[in-house]
Amino acid sequence: MRIKPNRLGVEVSSLRADHKVASSNHQCILSKGKLCTNQHVWPRISIANKIIRFFSHAIHTRILNPALVPVILRALRAALFPNNSLGPPRQVPTEEEAKAIKSRCAISLLALLPVPVASAFFATPQRERQLEHIEEILSSFEDAYLNKHLIYQVVELIILRLAPELGSKGVEELYKEHMI
Repeated sequence: MRIKPNRLGVEVSSLRADHKVASSNHQCILSKGKLCTNQHVWPRISIANKIIRFFSHAIHTRILNPALVPVILRALRAALFPNNSLGPPRQVPTEEEAKAIKSRCAISLLALLPVPVASAFFATPQRERQLEHIEEILSSFEDAYLNKHLIYQVVELIILRLAPELGSKGVEELYKEHMI
């Protein structure tokens, strides 16, 4: 019995009896609860890889660039503490203002994506449908409970990046280790 990998990296038996079953099984992939054939999935996989590479490049060149850290910190300080003091209290927007803000945010996010990437990611070339998808994604940030956990995870990630030893040992263990 000879085993050889196929295009998906799945090992498929080359026996004649198993070949029909294996070829039909490895072409079916579960996507959003629906079975898709390989011919529909391959363009999505290659486009997904391009999207991941695009975002990775953008994050590494625009956010994690060491030359931009002082600029980002200055802007953050100016936004959080205008005139070196606490800013005025925030006024809660009305429901119409919140919808307008969400719409402007969706338009801004869509403008960041190149047209072919946006068409492939949202599976439609229609700009209105793409904006609806983005607004639907943004509506997940309306839940205060989820936002709290998101902030905790971000803070934990920052702390672990600054002090990676906290990931393997607790604070008390590190304190005892450094005090000896």
